[in-house]
Amino acid sequence: MEPIKHYKNKWDRFTIIMTTLVLIVITIAVFALYCEGGLWLQVTATVLLLFAIIPIFLRPLSTSYDSEKLVVRFLCYKKVYSLSQYTPVYIEHFSTTKAVRIFASGGYFGYWGIWRMHLNGRDRWDTLHSYTTSRKEDCILLMPKEESKHKVLLNADGRWFTTTD
Repeated sequence: MEPIKHYKNKWDRFTIIMTTLVLIVITIAVFALYCEGGLWLQVTATVLLLFAIIPIFLRPLSTSYDSEKLVVRFLCYKKVYSLSQYTPVYIEHFSTTKAVRIFASGGYFGYWGIWRMHLNGRDRWDTLHSYTTSRKEDCILLMPKEESKHKVLLNADGRWFTTTD
């Protein structure tokens, strides 16, 4: 059995800037609303606080690979993808310019969620689940072998899936 390989998700520059700015704005707004007082303002501040906290649990932290499965780890849970059900395809990067976020984040703690986008120069829309923190490097697309499963986009070391002879 092949040893388990680990990949720690890296953030691209846009993710760092977007996450930092949003957290600063939310922090300022929460303090201002709580200091202002009033029940509705405090409820609004609590909702804003939830917008800051929930994505921490949804962003991917790392990916592991052992030739049979890929495991994407999050703060409190993990997702396991069997390579007997998916074919990994290395793509250098993906663009969010021709993409629609159905229920997704476009840079706030990464690019996670459900997307509709064009991939690999194809001229059709693909619906996929994304667990990435960088769209510029180390992108792996898991293509399902069965039509009923969804496509998965994640960050992992591209050398795991490319062969050199």
